[in-house]
Amino acid sequence: MLQMPKGFIFFVLLSVLFNYSHAQNLTTSPYSSFGIGDIQFSGSAWMSAMGQTNQGFRSAFILNNQNPASYSAIRLTTWDLGATFSNGTVSSSEASISTNRGSLAYFSLALPVSVKRGLGMSFGLMPYSSVGYNVSRNVQTTTFTGTEEISGKGGLSKAYVGAGIKLSKRWHAGVNASYIFGQINQSLLLVIPRQFNMFNQYTTIDQYAGDFDFDLGVQYHDTFSINLGTSQEKRYAYTFGLTYNPSSQINVYQNKVVRSLGVGVTNTLNSGRDTIKLDNDIRGYYLMPHRLQFGASFQEIDKWIVAADVGYANWSDYRSFGTTDSLKNILSLGLGFSVIPKFDAEKNILNRIEYRAGFKFDNGLARLNNRNISSMIISAGLGIPLARSRSRLNITGEYLLRGTTNDRLVQEEFFRVTVGVLIVDRWFLRYRYD
Repeated sequence: MLQMPKGFIFFVLLSVLFNYSHAQNLTTSPYSSFGIGDIQFSGSAWMSAMGQTNQGFRSAFILNNQNPASYSAIRLTTWDLGATFSNGTVSSSEASISTNRGSLAYFSLALPVSVKRGLGMSFGLMPYSSVGYNVSRNVQTTTFTGTEEISGKGGLSKAYVGAGIKLSKRWHAGVNASYIFGQINQSLLLVIPRQFNMFNQYTTIDQYAGDFDFDLGVQYHDTFSINLGTSQEKRYAYTFGLTYNPSSQINVYQNKVVRSLGVGVTNTLNSGRDTIKLDNDIRGYYLMPHRLQFGASFQEIDKWIVAADVGYANWSDYRSFGTTDSLKNILSLGLGFSVIPKFDAEKNILNRIEYRAGFKFDNGLARLNNRNISSMIISAGLGIPLARSRSRLNITGEYLLRGTTNDRLVQEEFFRVTVGVLIVDRWFLRYRYD
């Protein structure tokens, strides 16, 4: 009979909790007002510790949902769940505010469908983008001088299912089919001083998105050994990986309401004097850019690994309901390294801990006031073994710096901690009785 593990039921229940958790804002960045918001890294805690590198990783006991070709390496049921916590400041040349955020970050499950044929599959759920900002600006016309208070919240999530297959001894390929969904809410309060004797105005724009997206992955992987002339032999492996996301359209429908609040009224819960404009169920789409990521890794098996990734996305092609935004093409570079002092040290857990470090830089998704809003991440982490299995508790700390306080811009400085649990177990086994 086929035995269903209790952990699988727990996994399903977590998906419900994740949906509630992601409904809370994951960001307070004013830069999340552009496009679909802050694009979230959807990899796991151990990837984050290594500068978010991922394309050159494949293992029988590690889930890499960033390149679906890696699923062909899975030998046991593997699932990964993580939560993230951040603390930081958002600063301008005049002021700064502190922010704190916490949320479930991701979870994924991978299963070996056929070890003999090198066929594996995975599914999971994680954030795709996050919106959370509250900014104000002065407005001056020929008839009045006022202010606009603009805020946004929400974001998009991604549910995926994917499969990877072994094509030959060294070549592997895979595909992820994702459903991107969620909502983004924006409000705009126009405040006109009483002396102008004009009505304040409140506008809400609610967008609801949902559609499919695909990414295709390929990996070239090989191993070799070096005989040291004794009984000891060193085993090495190298992997090249590439993932391509074709451009896609995410269907969106929008509701827009414009109300007048009356002279001097700023309470947006007020029913208002009149509804100036009401546009419900307006159909449109987000035009998502194509994205390309390439990476490589080299390792002494169960000892150390070095990895590097390069990513590109042409966000200048992004459109929302046919209009452009202040987005630009983005180029990123990630570097990572990890080492395990002694993988088979059964009695000394400190020697079996995996120590990781990484660095990532990108030239920014937006360009404002003739400046790229670039970002930098420095990361470090631990992979703590659980009992004598391949399961691990992964803890990652990241320092993030984005933007600048020059030229009337904003700088963000955060410290983020991600805690992930990687469970490797024998699930869905068919038992035979004599």
